[in-house]
Amino acid sequence: MYFLLTGDIQYDVKPIKFPFSQSDYVIAKNFFRRFKIDEDKFSYSVFFNRYAMKEGDRYDLIAERIYGTALYDWVIILTNNIIDPLFGGALSEFEIRELTENPDSVHHYETIEVKNSDGQVVLQEGLIVDQTFTTKPFIYVNQTQGNTLIYSQLAGTQVTKVVTNLDQAIKENESRREIYLLKPRYIQQFVDDFKKQSFYSKSSNYIDNQLKRAGV
Repeated sequence: MYFLLTGDIQYDVKPIKFPFSQSDYVIAKNFFRRFKIDEDKFSYSVFFNRYAMKEGDRYDLIAERIYGTALYDWVIILTNNIIDPLFGGALSEFEIRELTENPDSVHHYETIEVKNSDGQVVLQEGLIVDQTFTTKPFIYVNQTQGNTLIYSQLAGTQVTKVVTNLDQAIKENESRREIYLLKPRYIQQFVDDFKKQSFYSKSSNYIDNQLKRAGV
């Protein structure tokens, strides 16, 4: 369906045959045009639901389940700005392990949350630090007694964790599982808006609302 709705462009190819002053044209889909979602019409907070892709999910299968036809898989791809539908989404655990180079090597170090005796956070979780941070003691104010500050310290290895290349690959992959699905009752409105944006405006290269000419 996406290809039926996308406008065409007519390229002139020179020279193609004698005499060279003559132009012949090739018609192709105009994939250089980018569809922009009108957020005034389609606010993500109102018109979309969050969805976490499961192992084995595909965009066509999701479209079939949500919209009743796999032909609307392009709506999911467009609204989530997915450039590569085949490899741009979440991978299986097997694929991640196969594709990750040096999976057990250190990618980076992250901090572990530390609280003082009053339950206040003195070190946030998930801060990216270098290896030097892990070799030094972490000194913090654990409590106060009147005007006196009581310090405590922990070894750097106690307040950090190693994130391997595989850990990072899994984390990034999990973030790709979350997508937004247009609510079914708005699907026709979205398709109509897409068709309207796909139409060409009249210009010197205009042929019809689905075809224009461009010289190369």
